[in-house]
Amino acid sequence: MSAVAPAVEEKKNLDWGLTKRLLLRARPQWGQLGLAGLLLLLMTLGEQAARPLLVKHMLDYAQRGDSVAALRYSGLYLGTVVAVFLLQVAQSVQTKRMGQDLMLDLRQDLFAKIHAQSLRFFDTNPVGSLMTRVIYDAETLNDFFTNGTSALFNDLFSLLVIASLLLHLDWRLGVVALG
Repeated sequence: MSAVAPAVEEKKNLDWGLTKRLLLRARPQWGQLGLAGLLLLLMTLGEQAARPLLVKHMLDYAQRGDSVAALRYSGLYLGTVVAVFLLQVAQSVQTKRMGQDLMLDLRQDLFAKIHAQSLRFFDTNPVGSLMTRVIYDAETLNDFFTNGTSALFNDLFSLLVIASLLLHLDWRLGVVALG
């Protein structure tokens, strides 16, 4: 009986050279990426900082019996919820637009490169493999630029805003909580 070796999971490291090439390729979309980042930052400030502070003030005034001020903060809270929603929509549209522009550039470059190949190239490379590269691999890059960057920056901005808010409200308790 032969012993089957257990499957060894291969750790995949980030290829910084490839990442750098992708970022340089996306240079024409950096303005769109900056706008999407700004929208994401505003959305995070509204969601992670403004809403909790408005609830705090609303509850403080309600506890004191000042229903007019509590109602005012309730209205501000509702306005913040609507503003955050609109920022989410704008940010989503912006990242999708950025991804589609990147896809257009990439697919045009790939088409030009494939179109410039000799007939011998098509004898040695299956058409299905080329189609897979053009369609699915390019779509994977689109997903990275639209969803991956949004998730990365959303998490980073959320962490910074929450940490800042904790330290602002009570720096001693904030240091303990962050520790």
